[in-house]
Amino acid sequence: MKKVLFSFLIILCTFSLIGCGKKEEEVKEKEQEPENPIGYVEKDTVENLVDQFNALVLDTSGLGPADKESLTTKGGLYWYSIDDNIYLVVNPLDALKDPKEDIVSSMRIYFTEKTKDDPQIPVFTRLLIMANNKEISREEADKLISESKDVANDNLTSNNGKGISVGYAETDDHYEYQIIRNYKE
Repeated sequence: MKKVLFSFLIILCTFSLIGCGKKEEEVKEKEQEPENPIGYVEKDTVENLVDQFNALVLDTSGLGPADKESLTTKGGLYWYSIDDNIYLVVNPLDALKDPKEDIVSSMRIYFTEKTKDDPQIPVFTRLLIMANNKEISREEADKLISESKDVANDNLTSNNGKGISVGYAETDDHYEYQIIRNYKE
């Protein structure tokens, strides 16, 4: 009888220890993989992302692309003219060197008071979002644009967990939608 009871206790303890070990392993796995609410995108160059944006503009909107011939640099940024008072502005991660090599930190649709209500602005912004992440649908891009304006007064950006954040900013002389790329460190 003692042997049966002792054997039963050993089996019970063994199963208890095995169960505890699995829970600890699950907890460790969850701690090692923190959730990332913003997501990440792969690093990409200025030239490649401008080309992707232009391809989307030409393929889907009938609007004019960012003029690569108009490229100028100002304030550590690349400036491409799109239309009168509408620009594509690209901010590289590091100091300006070459659009073929510089990695993009953020991209902006920059526009002035004259074009504030231009119906092209949301279209260009949507296409720029989609050029920065091909997994983002038209509807998701439109939602990010809308949310960015809603949270702009709180200096926040909108995000859907797919690696880019969208911000909206106004100053005395211009407005801009900012598409910020989130990279894994």
